[in-house]
Amino acid sequence: MREIALKEKELLKLKKYPLKNIVSTESYIYYYKKDKNFNNILLKKFHRTDQDIIERKERTIEAIQKSALKDYEELVIPKDIVTISGIKSGFTIKEVTNNTNLHIYLNDKKIKSEEKLEVLKKIGLLLKKTQHQNQEFYFSDLQDYNFLVDDNKNIYAVDLDSSAVRTDKPIACKYIVLDDKTRGLKKYKTNCNREVYPNHEVDNYCFNTMVLNFLSTTPINRLSFEEYSSYLDYLLETNMISNNIYNILINQYTNKYTESIIDYFDEIKKETGRASYKVYELYKEKIH
Repeated sequence: MREIALKEKELLKLKKYPLKNIVSTESYIYYYKKDKNFNNILLKKFHRTDQDIIERKERTIEAIQKSALKDYEELVIPKDIVTISGIKSGFTIKEVTNNTNLHIYLNDKKIKSEEKLEVLKKIGLLLKKTQHQNQEFYFSDLQDYNFLVDDNKNIYAVDLDSSAVRTDKPIACKYIVLDDKTRGLKKYKTNCNREVYPNHEVDNYCFNTMVLNFLSTTPINRLSFEEYSSYLDYLLETNMISNNIYNILINQYTNKYTESIIDYFDEIKKETGRASYKVYELYKEKIH
């Protein structure tokens, strides 16, 4: 990976890149320069610059750059390592023009649920494609904040420095909650800091949970197993999801292999209003 050396005073001259209603707890993004085609190249500077962490990220990006994944347009792969006054501090990345963060996109009431499902399906297909292409690559923290959507509904995975290639190092993961549902399941192994050891089952779980959280409009992964399974029963009874999807979502909290729901994605009802957890709670009150 090529190294770009900047001085602190040069960094101070760079303009910050607007993140559009998103606050990054990990880094600042700056406009760095234009490439030969006049596209913006951005600089991602981490708040924490522990060199062992930065170098692990660097090794991950170098492994991706050397694999067939480097040609995937949906992956926003950092290009160069950046040092600030001699300290490795971040990476350069290309700008995704006219982008909206997926978290904002999924919560925009002006956008139809069918369009949101279409975008989520593209993410599931990307996950399936990367798993087929490279058995040693893991998104690790696959979640709504780590994807962008452009005006043509193309999707882009960002923050790939937090992904993993051929590693047994644990990584923070938004959707894995250490509770009665996951405790004791070896496929979701965590360390004392509740970081998760990456594997394909973790990625599949994260994709499934991201879709389910969208449908329910609530962090469904934080429910007890009893409430979780009761909610899934409701989705099945109201034909919001199929038996195929139901079985996968139940099995992800058992010792069975956690599959992605992508092969049955079209079996989700396009009008998602009744899938809301609040509607489910009203339904529960009514039948009781």
